[in-house]
Amino acid sequence: MRFIRLISAIALALFGSFFIATSANAHADLVSTSPTDGSDVDVAPAQISITFSEPVLEAGTAIVLNQADGTEIPVGPLNLDGSTISVASPADLAAGEYKVTWRAAADDGHVLTGEFGFTFNGTVVVVDDLASVSPMAQTGIDPRTSEQRNSNSWIILLASFVVSATIGTIYATKKRK
Repeated sequence: MRFIRLISAIALALFGSFFIATSANAHADLVSTSPTDGSDVDVAPAQISITFSEPVLEAGTAIVLNQADGTEIPVGPLNLDGSTISVASPADLAAGEYKVTWRAAADDGHVLTGEFGFTFNGTVVVVDDLASVSPMAQTGIDPRTSEQRNSNSWIILLASFVVSATIGTIYATKKRK
C-alpha cells in the first residue's frame, strides 16, 4: 500500500513538472531578427524585422533604430504580421553602426524587450517591391527551427500522456484492492 502511494506521488510530481515545462513554453520567445545581431551588412536593409515564437499584440509593441551615438533614426510605421513585427528602414541610411531596441507584448500579456546591433557598410539598394522578396528572406526565419520546436512539443505532450495514463492505472489498481 505504501509502495503504491510512493509511486503515485512520484508520478504526480513528474506529471506536475511536465505541466510546468509545457506552460513555460507557452510564452513568446525571440526567434530571429533581421538584420541578425552583430552582423555586417553590405546592403542597407529594406526593413528591420523581429520574429517571435507566437503572435504578439500591436498595443505596446515598438521598434526603435538608433545610431551608435544614440541619435534616433526615423523608421516607417510598425507592421504586425502574426508573430513578426517590422518597420521600413530609411532609404537614405548612412554607413555606420546601429542599435535596434524593441518591445513586444505577447498574447498572454508577457512583455518582452531587447536590443540587437548591426553595422551597415554603406551600399544603398532601394527595393521597390517587397513582394518580390520571399517572406523567409525578409524575416530571416529558418524553417528548421519551427520543425524542431514542433517536434519538442509533441515529445512533451506524449510524455505527459504516458504519465497521466500511469497515474490513472495506479489509482484504478488501488481501488480494486
